[in-house]
Amino acid sequence: MSFWIEHGETMLFIGDSITDCGRRGAEAPLGSGYVRLFTELTMAAYPDRAIRYINKGIGGNRVTNLRDRWTDDVFYHRPDKLSIKIGINDLHGVVGGAQDAVSPEQFESTYDALLTRTKETLECPVVLLTPFYISKEASSDSFRQSVLELIPTYIEIV
Repeated sequence: MSFWIEHGETMLFIGDSITDCGRRGAEAPLGSGYVRLFTELTMAAYPDRAIRYINKGIGGNRVTNLRDRWTDDVFYHRPDKLSIKIGINDLHGVVGGAQDAVSPEQFESTYDALLTRTKETLECPVVLLTPFYISKEASSDSFRQSVLELIPTYIEIV
């Protein structure tokens, strides 16, 4: 049976807190979230494969932060496979009226530029994970409701 990641390859995960999940603290180096789950399931299914996993998630990051650290955190490691999960903090900045908010237009252009640079530099497969938000908010004037209204835009961009 074939699997996407082969023996000797490197898989790098980059993104925000959902990727980070404590990878720089008590849960180092992979965190306690989806990155760890992915690696453990892969190791259980393919124990004969020596795959190197790198988690470069940082809580609170936006796509502009990824852009600023892309050379050091992605290109330096030359991964064979890459997973990107970003967007919710960009959206939160817009909804919250942050001065340095990343609008959907800026999110799209920055994300596209990262993907173009990656394709030109690494030519590796990339998994794009869309932002998500879990809420059952019903009131129409809440922060959460505003997030729920805007998140489809960021999801579509990814």
